[in-house]
Amino acid sequence: MFWGAIFTAIGISMIINHVFKIDLPIFQICIGVFLIYLGVKWIFGSFDMDIKPRITNSAAIFGKGDFSFPTGEQEKDKNKAKYEVVFGSGTIDLRGIDLSKEDVNIKIETVFGESILLIDKNTPFTIKSETVFGQTSLPMENKSFMGTQSYRSENFNDSTNHLIIKANVVFGSLKIMDSLPDKSTAEKPAF
Repeated sequence: MFWGAIFTAIGISMIINHVFKIDLPIFQICIGVFLIYLGVKWIFGSFDMDIKPRITNSAAIFGKGDFSFPTGEQEKDKNKAKYEVVFGSGTIDLRGIDLSKEDVNIKIETVFGESILLIDKNTPFTIKSETVFGQTSLPMENKSFMGTQSYRSENFNDSTNHLIIKANVVFGSLKIMDSLPDKSTAEKPAF
């Protein structure tokens, strides 16, 4: 179908050039369209354009995922994890996180998607969110649509172990909810 569109565009350009004496740079246009076509194919990871959801323990791409610590993409020192939601939705449950030994760093990337972050109300945490054409909803109804926003929980103290969250939201949304520590009684929001 792609090549049919290219040949049709070349034919129409030749007719316009001959009949109306309008010179269109069809060769440059076709090269540009071809490069865009290859770039889109490359971005989606294949040349068959069959978009399939990819759900792992730390990423939801074109799908829906439920994540919890420590099953995220952990780094060597085990106190860091990264979660990604791209063209999909994900719930990241950090209510069972253990801060008894050291601080824990979490990075959340949301691009053209929706993420919900659940944190135990008793967990000390700090959040730094960078939002571009999206929405970040922090506890206490603080919202950011563009720019950088920071938040510290009421029980945050620099001298004790705490959760450090860095979130990037681009054309998507991230809602951070501090909730009950008991997973069996706390209900996940339905989105």
